[in-house]
Amino acid sequence: PQALIELSPGDYYPQPDVSSRVTLLTRRKTDLVPGLLDFLQRAFAMRRKTLANNLKGLPGGAEALEQCGIAPGARAESLPPEELAMLAENLLRK
Repeated sequence: PQALIELSPGDYYPQPDVSSRVTLLTRRKTDLVPGLLDFLQRAFAMRRKTLANNLKGLPGGAEALEQCGIAPGARAESLPPEELAMLAENLLRK
């Protein structure tokens, strides 16, 4: 990330109690973990569906949930990032 400009509370009306910064984010040319973006898109594809349903098309999806100790009825948005990372790692190394 590259900081572009700093904004003071006086730059806003009404003035907030915090300062701001505009930051430039540059997208990487390649994924840090191949397949991670696909996994996350699939896991969060249908919010009201369970992870078991969203991952149904992936080979080993149900087994990965069980190995990670994640309930089949869990939804992606209810899991902490650490558990999602563990599940992704389990699925992607197969």
